[in-house]
Amino acid sequence: MIMTVADFLNSLMQKEKKLIKQYEIVGHAPTIGDMYEGLTASLLNGDI
Repeated sequence: MIMTVADFLNSLMQKEKKLIKQYEIVGHAPTIGDMYEGLTASLLNGDI
């Protein structure tokens, strides 16, 4: 159960790790990091 923002982010991280393994064609770590930072910021800014 998601009770805190940390729980939400951890749940999102676990789900996305599975997707990254499926789509390993993007192997450039800075690109992946930028994508997830942008996604996290967008989700948090929309929900807070």
